[in-house]
Amino acid sequence: MNKICMPKACVSCIHFNPIGRDFDSTHQVTNEFSSAVAYGARIPFGICSMYGVECFSTQICNRYSAEELIEVVDVTNRSEPREPIQESIF
Repeated sequence: MNKICMPKACVSCIHFNPIGRDFDSTHQVTNEFSSAVAYGARIPFGICSMYGVECFSTQICNRYSAEELIEVVDVTNRSEPREPIQESIF
């Protein structure tokens, strides 16, 4: 069976529980008809069951874990989280 290709971020993590969409002022949006770049868009967010905080689907943390059927693609982490996450350094 072929794997599903998804970004290595909250959206494909087993700990992410989607809630809805919210405005993210740091999300970069490109126009398909020109080289213009704008910031701000409504993107998915949810609750991380590992940390108990709200997070945007584009966040990345050290506890990321994907299902077996997902092939992950490395992506750049966002500049700031929706809510701060206190991760263990060990």
